[in-house]
Amino acid sequence: MDQDFLIKISVLAVYVGILFLIGIMASRKIKSMSDYYVGGKQMGFWAVAFSARATGESGWLLIGLTGMGAMAGYSGYWVVAGELLGVFVSWQFMAKRFKKRSDSYGSITIPDYLHSHFKSQTHTLRVIAASVLVIFIVIYVAS
Repeated sequence: MDQDFLIKISVLAVYVGILFLIGIMASRKIKSMSDYYVGGKQMGFWAVAFSARATGESGWLLIGLTGMGAMAGYSGYWVVAGELLGVFVSWQFMAKRFKKRSDSYGSITIPDYLHSHFKSQTHTLRVIAASVLVIFIVIYVAS
C-alpha cells in the first residue's frame, strides 16, 4: 500500500469517528420523538427556515437550474426571481402561522398536523398524506 492511500484511509477514519462522536453526544439529548425529528422545537426560526430551503432546493437548484441556464441562457433565470418571490411569500404569510398551529397541536410532521387540524377520528388522512409524501419524495429523489 502506498502512503497516499493510508493517509486517505486515516482521514476518512477520523472523519467517521467524529461523526459517531457527534451522534453519541446528540443521542443523549433525545428524550422524545419531538426531540429526534424537530430538535424539541428549540431551534430558531431562521435556522429552521434556511435548513428547510437548503433541503428543498438542493438538487434542482444545483443541477436543474444550472442546466436550464446553460441551455436557455440568461432568459432561463427568470425562475430565480419566481423562486425568491415564492419563498418570501411563504415565509411571510404561511410559515409563522403554520408553526403556531403545529405547535398548538403538538404536531411533528405534516400528516400529524393534518390529522390534528381536521380532527380526524381515523388514521386515513394521516396514511394518505404520508403516502403522497413518500411517492413524491421518491419521484423527486429519482429525478
